Amino acid sequence: MGREGQFSRFPPPMQGLKAYLAPKESCPLEKLMTCAARLGIVPPGIWERRMTEIGRAHSGFADLLGYKLTERGLGTAEMSLKVGPQHLNRASIPHGGVLATLLDSAAGFAAAFVDDPNQPRAVVTLSLNVLFIGQAQLGDTLIARGKRIGGGKSIAFAEAEVTSDGRTIARAEGTFKYLGK
Repeated sequence: MGREGQFSRFPPPMQGLKAYLAPKESCPLEKLMTCAARLGIVPPGIWERRMTEIGRAHSGFADLLGYKLTERGLGTAEMSLKVGPQHLNRASIPHGGVLATLLDSAAGFAAAFVDDPNQPRAVVTLSLNVLFIGQAQLGDTLIARGKRIGGGKSIAFAEAEVTSDGRTIARAEGTFKYLGK
């Protein structure tokens, strides 16, 4: 099958997944961005450029769910998503995974905007604790607001809340690791 193999069918935003699904060599987490560039998967600095250029980390998953980064500030971020039929579970309410994704993204972006919202740092989630508090329904617009609440040079702590029409739907606290520098 060669290096491309079966993973060449991924849409362009997800082509980088080849490195994670079938790597030629192992890459420690803290060297992921450098290693991906060395393997020729992505050019150096691509994640930071994409976050700056389009307002969010270019992600096939974000495209699939349809959420957007609507506001960003120093240590804060806001995501939004209009609930469609594809987001519902068997009870006809937004699936918990959709809510957890919004919380993770909002808190993660808040952690990434530690120095400058126009120069985000790359982060990965180490842990996320989610509380499902209320319910939303088809057609509602979910707003997830994240805030960095602490951390240092390599680890950040952030919280996030999802609301719909002013009602809290879910809350989370997360721990994030900075990648790179």
